[in-house]
Amino acid sequence: MDGGSPPRSGTARIRVMVLDINDNNPVFSQFLYKVQILENTLEDYLLATVSAIDLDEGINGEISYSIIQNSEENRQTFKVNTVTGEIRLRRPLDFEDRENYEIDIQGMDGGGLSANCKVLMKLLDMNDNAPEVTITSLTSPIPENSQQGRVMALFSVRDRDSGDNGKTVCSIEDELPFTVRKISKKSYSLVTEGALDCERPSEYNITITAQDLGSPSLASAVTITVKISDINDNSPVFKEVSYTIYIRENNGTGINFGKVSAIDSDLEQNAKVTYSLLPAEVGGLPLLSYISINSENGSVYAL
Repeated sequence: MDGGSPPRSGTARIRVMVLDINDNNPVFSQFLYKVQILENTLEDYLLATVSAIDLDEGINGEISYSIIQNSEENRQTFKVNTVTGEIRLRRPLDFEDRENYEIDIQGMDGGGLSANCKVLMKLLDMNDNAPEVTITSLTSPIPENSQQGRVMALFSVRDRDSGDNGKTVCSIEDELPFTVRKISKKSYSLVTEGALDCERPSEYNITITAQDLGSPSLASAVTITVKISDINDNSPVFKEVSYTIYIRENNGTGINFGKVSAIDSDLEQNAKVTYSLLPAEVGGLPLLSYISINSENGSVYAL
């Protein structure tokens, strides 16, 4: 405006451009992300997507995401998309190796300001491990007169899964004179439950099956051999109660005029039968002066 009368004036427009400086830190939508996934999930599975905003403009508002932990295991296990914030698996995970993971994510803008968030990942167990049966002690052979409840074997069962997936039950085939008893959470014994007889049979192949309570259920089995040792519990039995043998008079000395035979149901040495004549008299003379018997095969000879 000039100083004349009347005054004259002119106008001009001034446009003020406010230039952005990097004065805002990125802000994550959540400070803590919680994720649950099944073990053995395939590689490249999307675990979570983290997101942050920055009120600045241009490069000052552009955010780049990264995993900031120095853990080599985390770097080999997870990867993050620097632009989208998607966190994915690099490899399948095993619940039995590790159940929980903690991932620290950093969001940094183009001007160097940053913010952090945390991702807590919990693995859920799958029934992917069958029970493992380990025989820790085995007594074999055992006598056929063993009392009921005698311990023949001790074994343990281990299942690396958790919960019902890791709970096991053990069994053997039906109709065997044995049973399984639980000693502790993971220990069992195999004991006699019925009468044993070496003569039928003298050996048992017992299959111990351990099955977990998962769904679907997994099982494994191990077979042990238990031999039954013989005791001398059977007397020899002659094939006939009475033998009648005819021989002509005036026979020659040493002639074989008959044979007796007995069997024994025991085994090996207990089943070996020997023969002998009991003392007796014939016509006032000892029986042993008339005849003899072969102790090995029961053949009878005239003397």
